[in-house]
Formats: sequence, C-alpha cells, structure tokens
Amino acid sequence: NCGPLQRAITQLAEFIAGMGWQFLDKEGKEVPGAQEKFQEWMAETTEEEFNAQTAYDLAHGMGLTWGVRRSNTGAIVRLDHRSRFGFRAQKTKNGKVPAMFWSDDWSLAEWNSTDDRFKPKPTPRYDWSGKKMAEAIIFERQYHPRDPVYGRIFWLGCKRAAEVWVKVDNFNRSQIDTGFMASVILGTHFEGTDDQLDRHEERIELAYTGSMGKGIMHVNLAPGEEPPFVHEITRGNQAGELDVLRDGCAKVIYETFGIPELLMRDKAEGLSSQERALAIRLQQMQRTVVATMQKLPARALTRLMNEENIPVWEAKVKPLEVFDPVQSEDIIKATQTVDEAREMRGEEALEDAKTGAMLIVQAEKLASDPAQEERLLDKKMKAAPAPGQKGNEPIDGLP
Repeated sequence: NCGPLQRAITQLAEFIAGMGWQFLDKEGKEVPGAQEKFQEWMAETTEEEFNAQTAYDLAHGMGLTWGVRRSNTGAIVRLDHRSRFGFRAQKTKNGKVPAMFWSDDWSLAEWNSTDDRFKPKPTPRYDWSGKKMAEAIIFERQYHPRDPVYGRIFWLGCKRAAEVWVKVDNFNRSQIDTGFMASVILGTHFEGTDDQLDRHEERIELAYTGSMGKGIMHVNLAPGEEPPFVHEITRGNQAGELDVLRDGCAKVIYETFGIPELLMRDKAEGLSSQERALAIRLQQMQRTVVATMQKLPARALTRLMNEENIPVWEAKVKPLEVFDPVQSEDIIKATQTVDEAREMRGEEALEDAKTGAMLIVQAEKLASDPAQEERLLDKKMKAAPAPGQKGNEPIDGLP
C-alpha cells in the first residue's frame, strides 16, 4: 500500500535489468558465441522479459531463482526465470540447501495438504560441482551471517517509514470521509419520539461530517434545557496537515534504496541547475547499489557459460541509459534563461533584461517576431563599426 516503496522497487528493478547482457573475456572484449548461446537458452521467452522478471525479484531483496534444463546429452538447453515468491528452501544439510519446494499458493498448501494443486513440489538445487540433472534450481541471494538460508531484505531499515506513510494516507482518507467539518455548534429545541430523534441526529451527522459537511453543527435541546446557543469550535487536525511527515517518510525510503530523490520527484530549481549533482548520484547508485545486485545473476551466468566450454571471464549488464542526449538539450532550453546560458559561457548579462530573463526556447522564436526583428536590426545598426574601422560582424538571431 506504500506508493514510494513500490516506486523505489520498480525503479531499482529497471536499473538492475539494464540494457542487456555482455559476456566478456579478461581483456574486456566480447566472447564469440556467448551471446548466441544465451539467446538459445531464451528460446521460450525473451531476454528483456527474463531480465525484467529477475531484476524485480532482486529489487525486492529476496534473491533469484532460475530453472536450468538439460537435454539427454547433458547440455544446457533452457534457462528459465522462476518466481522467487513461489519457492521455499528445504531444511539445510551440512549448511547447504539441497532442494527448493514450489507451491502455487503457500497459504492454501499449509492448511490443505490433500489438494494436489497446492501441494509443494521439490526440485533439486543446482549442483555446481559438476553433477548434471535434467532440471535444477539456481538459488542466489545476498549474504547475511544471521540468515544463511534466505539472506535478509536490504530495505528493512525503511519499513517503519513505509508504515507511517500508509498511516498518514489512511488518516487523510478517514478525515475526508468522516472528519467533523463544522466550526460552530448550534443548539435548538426539538420535540418528538425516539425514532424521530434518531432520524434527526442521523440527518445532522450526514449534513455536517465528511467532504460535503456544512459549517454549522445543529444540536437539539429538549424542553426545559438551556436556551438556544451558538458555540465556536476550536479547529483540529484536518486531512493534508500531516503531508510533510508523509513526504519525509518517502525521502527515507528513497535514501534506503540509494535512489537519488531528484530522480523520483521534481524540484523547484529544475533539472538544469542540478544536472551535475544528479549525474554523480546516479553514478554512485549504479556502482554501490545496482552493480552489487547484478553480481548475483552475473556470477551464475558466468559459471553456466564455463560449464558449456565458453570461456567467459565476466558477465556484465549494460547500464540503463536514463537520459537521452537530445532530450537533455531540450530540457535545458526549456528550463534555462538566456542570461543563465551567457553566465555559464563567462559572458555579461544582456542589456535588455526582459530578453535575458526569457527561456532559451522562447528567445529562439524572437527572430520570427517582426517587431522584435526590427529592434534587433536597429541594435545592429547602432553597434556597427564606423567607416574604415574593423569590428565584429553582426550576428543574426540571438545576442
């Protein structure tokens, strides 16, 4: 239910999946035949789907599970992504997991052991010592000394922040649905049966609570009670007043995942003023968070290639290209003023403050404005060198 947490997981998964696999030798060159062999293993799916599903499991912090199938000759013929959420490990033997159990629904399997649809089915874990099985499961996860079987979810540190974010969201919803909107209590006399009084109170409640609530709360007074009155109510917490707390929780989640906050939501300053900072933070995220998680599938792929006598030294994921160069230029033009661009080039601001304050994308259209073109031409005439003197040639378009 936590939007920032789910966004962080899906965003991180995109970076882990990257732009596809590269199979390199010691010199960093592509190994002939490795990519072709990998595509053979993907015959029943696509590389994009395989990488996206694997990355999604890794971004949850639960590791990965792959199914390796062999032919009768012992050669690897298929490599399948198997959902990490459907597997549980068999009890360890000598510190190792011998097999992985699969169930379509573990909650049903635990109380309905007679239904074959949900009965856990074992598949042996892949044996890296050389033993060849028709089908086996590769199970890789991040190391944690106190959790040797499943490892530990890396984002547990922001679990409380995610819970608070959900609570604030629920608070806003309940306040909108049932919040007391009135600021004044109005007391009047009313006579009637109990049913009439109940109906009267129900109408009052519907009239003065929720998003359609009115500004006055009416209270019925029985005969003989105090005279009619008007009482002002002190304002309490309303929906939206805890949004700052909610935004702080989202920031904690992004920081725990190592994702630059600027990449997740816009800033008032714009992208151009923080371009360098964003590039550095993306590089930091790629090297310290993404690359660490990519090593789990990379090690497994390298070993599988070596078993097929393909001398791969290292499997690497091509990094995700976040920004397109053309798009980046368009963003700069749409967010940077003429004077800001001149300052970056070490030039003085324009004398015409109005033109200098224009965005570049706006200033580029000035030449198509006849009135502005006439003013620019007038400036060029005044700035032209005297006869017999050398000077800079007038520049068309922007100053």
